[in-house]
Amino acid sequence: MIFVSPAHLYGWVSDAGIQSKRLSTIIVDNYYPYTFVNKQGEPDGFSVDLIKAVTQAIDLALDIRVDDWNKAVESLKAGKVDLLPMMAYSKDRDVYFDFSVPHTIAFDAFFTREGEQKIESMEDLYGKTIFVMKQDQAHNYLQSIDSISPDRLILTNSIPETLEKLSSGKGDVALIPKLVGLIFLKKMDLKKIEISPMVMEAYKRPFSFAVKHGNQVLSEQLTQGLLIVKETGQYRTIYEKWFGAYDPVEISMGQILKSLIGWVAGIIALCGILLLWSLSLKKQVTLRTKHLEEEIKVRKKGEKKLKELMKDLTRRNEELDDFTYIASHDLQEPLRKLTAFSSLLKKDLGEDLPENVEKDLDFISDAASRMQKLIQDLLAFSRSGRKDMNIEKINLDKCIDDALYALSTRLEKTHAHIDRKEFPLVIGDRALITQLYQNLIGNAVKFTQGTQPKIRLTAEITGYGVELGVRDNGIGIRPEYQTQIFQPFKRLHGRSEYDGSGIGLAICQKIAERHGSKISVKSEPGKGSLFVFTLKKA
Repeated sequence: MIFVSPAHLYGWVSDAGIQSKRLSTIIVDNYYPYTFVNKQGEPDGFSVDLIKAVTQAIDLALDIRVDDWNKAVESLKAGKVDLLPMMAYSKDRDVYFDFSVPHTIAFDAFFTREGEQKIESMEDLYGKTIFVMKQDQAHNYLQSIDSISPDRLILTNSIPETLEKLSSGKGDVALIPKLVGLIFLKKMDLKKIEISPMVMEAYKRPFSFAVKHGNQVLSEQLTQGLLIVKETGQYRTIYEKWFGAYDPVEISMGQILKSLIGWVAGIIALCGILLLWSLSLKKQVTLRTKHLEEEIKVRKKGEKKLKELMKDLTRRNEELDDFTYIASHDLQEPLRKLTAFSSLLKKDLGEDLPENVEKDLDFISDAASRMQKLIQDLLAFSRSGRKDMNIEKINLDKCIDDALYALSTRLEKTHAHIDRKEFPLVIGDRALITQLYQNLIGNAVKFTQGTQPKIRLTAEITGYGVELGVRDNGIGIRPEYQTQIFQPFKRLHGRSEYDGSGIGLAICQKIAERHGSKISVKSEPGKGSLFVFTLKKA
């Protein structure tokens, strides 16, 4: 009986120089189930098991260590390691690396918070901040789209970090591999994150073994090893072990054989690899061309829609200007006269004024004053959303000083204590940010029941800006009302308890939104409140 090994079956003869060498590779943690570090502190995952099986099939020894993705890519580029067990092909990467035939294909998807707008088309990304892993395939893809500004991208180092930040209310959307994202949602028990229906078919991740550019011999050997592992059924065993009920698109044995048919029929393995890559690159070009055509159609449609919206917006702004004029002159003037003539009438009648008439006149004067204050607050809300912004580098300490000066009488009367430290420079409109702080601090003083107001102003520099907070020791807000307090004229208490029109926090939210942020609140009844928003760091 004669035994023929799989290596000889496919015509591979190992190179003695390479066979005697131990290969080195790097895997990244937190990319389950492809690569991760298990509880024993050892490299594990689908790609780890697969590369071990492939190198064993072609009689090559392998050393594996763990590092982050950026260092792994740079190490392979510099020739400090021999291969990476999984890297998605792209035109940019092809300059620095050679690739085996793909061993799996995965698609990306957009993830959003529950209850927020899902991404159903690229147009839905307009104005949104997007989480994406640094130097990841998705990062390269988003950078290639002209309609997505680089400053809207929030870079992270891992998928768990991405999902955790999205779940905490930061950013708007995340673009990550669909399968890996779904698995981590389950592992991290993040129940308020949803996957959008739009799957990124415009580009995909054909995961291959990657080697340094020019090392075609090793690339061919890895391809042949993958073919052996598939033929023996070992690939299917590894695949079932890690993916279970999940079903990423994989490259079938038939596709591998079809891709290598020229090589099998010929006498040189290199010709087969070149033919395979010719077909693969042609497919990539076709997909890219299709994507560009779709993007051009979307852009033209978007430009037409934008022109219509701008025309409608101009008309509405003109109508709003007319309303502002009426509100500031025609509506307020009768109220001023009503207040003034009520006072004159009381003065003219003097002692002859019946008591009941005096009360009626006081009621008229008070109602007119409240109406006038309501109109002024309405105009303030309108201006906060329409005022031309003077975006510049601003000193937050100066803004806070101005806000405290405007509130000085109330602060002195209530003996309020303000705890603050030195603040960093930020980008924004100084007048609007001052108004925002004035409203938040004013509210903190107002809603303190019978105790000394204690207000703490904080600032924390993060990877996506400066996170600012205003914490108080007031009456707090019940959970069911925490989303309602930012609605115009929404009051949770009667005027006999607390004065005001209920417009202050709505103005604050409008100002935050114009700075690309959003105010969130954390509060418990009787334990005070914390208002948080983010500004860009100067």
